[in-house]
Amino acid sequence: GTCGDNATWTYADGVLTISGTGWMDSSSYNNPPWKNYQSSITTVIVEEGIIAIGSYAFMNCTRLTSVSLPDSLSIISSMAFAYCSGLTHIEFPDGLQHLSGAFGNCTGLTSIELPENMESISDFHDCTNLVSVKLPDTLRSLDGFSNCTKLTTVEWPSSVNEIGQHAFYGCTALKDVTLP
Repeated sequence: GTCGDNATWTYADGVLTISGTGWMDSSSYNNPPWKNYQSSITTVIVEEGIIAIGSYAFMNCTRLTSVSLPDSLSIISSMAFAYCSGLTHIEFPDGLQHLSGAFGNCTGLTSIELPENMESISDFHDCTNLVSVKLPDTLRSLDGFSNCTKLTTVEWPSSVNEIGQHAFYGCTALKDVTLP
């Protein structure tokens, strides 16, 4: 099926593949084109050429354990991977610049390392098993780690000039914070 002006999707045996170029469309809340397969998706492959993942794209894919993202990807939009509780690791492509609320309630994530091109993050709230975060030196705006109750250490790069009001609200294990 289609999921953007120049983007298509296919599904087979637990694997959802997004192909084409440009932006993936945003889905209506919890109503992506692959809704009938949502509970059985274990792997998402976004192929080279896709530059943005739309809002709510893979939300509530609770069996999702593997994600492959292309170097062409620069934006992951709001709630794109929210509530993907089976997701324990994700490798972000070097071209990624913006995350906007995409990984909320991903309770399986334990650590993340963001690429050096990242400029803004508003993203990982309620990731209750997240222990470590590596922030890139290019980061300018930071928000969205509220209620990450196992997060213990954060080191801000000197490039950060904006920290959101509730960036680390409810991070009850946070013991070490290094500001530039």
